[in-house]
Amino acid sequence: MVFFDRILFCVLLAVLAARPLISETFQPLEVSFLEALENTGGPTPATTAWLDWITLAAAVLALARQQRWRRHAVAGLGIVLLAVAVGLSLTAAGDKPTALLAGANLVVAALAAVALGALVETRAMRNLLVAALLATGATSG
Repeated sequence: MVFFDRILFCVLLAVLAARPLISETFQPLEVSFLEALENTGGPTPATTAWLDWITLAAAVLALARQQRWRRHAVAGLGIVLLAVAVGLSLTAAGDKPTALLAGANLVVAALAAVALGALVETRAMRNLLVAALLATGATSG
């Protein structure tokens, strides 16, 4: 495995493991007492969009570098069907920007999971993946 593939694995693993721990929001948070304190910090829709762009870039790079992803044609078909479902729900949504952000988040997460699975080659990587998923589940549950 090339050094760049290991970096992509670490980036995808870090983002996917830390993502549930970062508060996401698809709408601006407007709480009156926060505005009175002039504290506007916290998660915004832009934070969610930036995390999605980073994840999408790493996943696309990983899948482009790997040739084993072709064995996961069923997962690819599932992601395409998920994207179609997001598109259909977007047409019926009242708040289209929020629906687009939430739907894109879901599709990017599925694509990143396939990319992460394609990058796992050694037993140590598989153990690290399982440990990160268990740790995330234990802390967010």
